[in-house]
Amino acid sequence: ATRAAAEHMPAWFPLAMDLALVTGQRREDIVNMKFSDIVDGRLHVTQIKTGMKIAFPLSLTLQAPGLRPGRLSIAADW
Repeated sequence: ATRAAAEHMPAWFPLAMDLALVTGQRREDIVNMKFSDIVDGRLHVTQIKTGMKIAFPLSLTLQAPGLRPGRLSIAADW
């Protein structure tokens, strides 16, 4: 139901939702991500709440829906 509802939102919304599912990051961290955060095949995130630095490989895959950050960054046009 959530996936179907996301398809009726602006184009960026399902991508942001997928990125949150794959990385487990908070909304605040998702909205602050930018293409320049991708370095050497990894998405580098500094969490707003904790200051923790994390680097996710773009090949990271959430098995159930088959999502990975690399596919999401390619699909985005923002």
